[in-house]
Amino acid sequence: VNNITDNLTRELKEGGCVLLMVGVESGDDDILKELKKGITVKKITTAFEIMHKYSMETLAFFIFGSPSETKETARKTINLAKRINPTFVEFFILNPFPGSEAYHLAVEKGLIKDINWTEVASPQFFKPIINHPNFRSEELQKLLNNAYREFYFRFSYIVSTVLRMNSWLKVKYYFNLLPAILKLSGY
Repeated sequence: VNNITDNLTRELKEGGCVLLMVGVESGDDDILKELKKGITVKKITTAFEIMHKYSMETLAFFIFGSPSETKETARKTINLAKRINPTFVEFFILNPFPGSEAYHLAVEKGLIKDINWTEVASPQFFKPIINHPNFRSEELQKLLNNAYREFYFRFSYIVSTVLRMNSWLKVKYYFNLLPAILKLSGY
């Protein structure tokens, strides 16, 4: 987010870049600060305004379950995802790895469970490994499913996606994504 500028985005677009992946993480400034991300919601919003100006496709990554996450901060994250309107989103449940700021924070707050690192290192990113003070594991999973549903099943998103399907290759691409989106949405 900090590196997205008007000039850089224009040069990327002119150079043939078609997709920018951005770690947004949260829609709450306090959580972004807690995780030492060095970004703010304002910077995130500005970066997406620039990327939209150049019609860049975007993939935004969000994380639920930071140690101070609440229902209110999670709602801010979902609302931010809809407001900045990336082309695609991926929502994850925080799994802090040793050495990361989130891991140190979770250890400091006594939230780390007994961890089987073999399971954590597998491609399963949706199972929480911390004892969250505000959410049970099932609640985090439900929050994740709801975030996908709220983002991908908005009327405005569906219409804009259909309008982006300007070739048979894109039609095939989007239809191939549909089963994954349905599964992540809890359907």
